[in-house]
Parts: sequence; C-alpha cells; structure tokens
Amino acid sequence: MQVEISPEAAATIAQWVSRGTYADASEAVEEAVWRLKEADAAYVARLNEMIDEAVASLDAHGGTPWTPDLADRIIADGQKRRAARRRYSA
Repeated sequence: MQVEISPEAAATIAQWVSRGTYADASEAVEEAVWRLKEADAAYVARLNEMIDEAVASLDAHGGTPWTPDLADRIIADGQKRRAARRRYSA
C-alpha cells in the first residue's frame, strides 16, 4: 500500500527517524496507526458506556416519550436560544 502524506507529516517522521525514535518511516507510521486504533477503541468504549448510563437512567427514572410535538418544542427552544445568543454577541 502506498499513501501520500503532507510535507509537514513527512518532516516530522524524518525527525523521529533521525533522532532514533523509530528505526524507519514504516515503523513510525505503524505506531501512529496502532495509536489511532487504540484511541478509536477507547472512544467507542466510552460511547457505549455513555449509552449504557443513559439507558440505565431512563430505566430508573423514566423519560419523556418522543412525539412530533416534543420535537417541535425542542426545535423552537433551540431557535430561541440561538436568536438570543446572536443578540447577545452582536
């Protein structure tokens, strides 16, 4: 597989290799991919935890049933808040 990277990323990898942090560019890229894979797994795990917490909270305390009227109220509330922020920041 061949990939193109920015000149800045290439320069960073070259620095790491010249310092001896990595043996070569391939090793640096493999490490970067491994770290991204770990970060992605941690992100997905945290999302799943948050979903579990939300479901447990709904199970324990109930919730508001989703209806078209509720959606309209949420949208209207958001529009009012956005308008208020615009007035405040203007």
